[in-house]
Amino acid sequence: MVTRVWNPEIRMHHDTKLPFGNEVKIEKFPTHEVHYLPFRPGMLDWSYLHFGETWLRPLFLSIRLLDVVFVGFSLHFTSFANYLPYLKGLLRNQHFDKMIISGEPFYLFRLGFSLHRRFGISWMADYRDDWSTNELQMEKGGSGVRKWVAKLESNFEKKVGRNGRFDHFGIRTLHQKNL
Repeated sequence: MVTRVWNPEIRMHHDTKLPFGNEVKIEKFPTHEVHYLPFRPGMLDWSYLHFGETWLRPLFLSIRLLDVVFVGFSLHFTSFANYLPYLKGLLRNQHFDKMIISGEPFYLFRLGFSLHRRFGISWMADYRDDWSTNELQMEKGGSGVRKWVAKLESNFEKKVGRNGRFDHFGIRTLHQKNL
């Protein structure tokens, strides 16, 4: 498992966007390993920290729109910029037959496709949460920009699914969602 290092002192959403950790920490278990990568806020997290909950929120939403566009080309500006180089290095030294990509799909599914293309690894897209259809995101302010972001994410979602860029996928059912 590869994830970000988490600050145990998280008290609010804002705290999840703060830089944390300076080196990779690896925990080894009999059945698996967990690699914790240092967290550095990308363009979106940085803008949330500075503008997200202020009167400058429209600026944050504009940067969110740019972030969604840029991610179509590169993860370089995201909080996940260190994942792909780290994973490529890991895959040069170890062999994996399959991988599950779970979490914030728009960014992390791009990792799955890149690793599949480069190393031929089968991968499963685990949708866990709503993606382009998340009604809670639409209820907040800035609906015009949010609709543009949702449209871009929806197009990416269709592109990934239509082109068969993953071998399997997992979703939550409505029954699970309402529990």
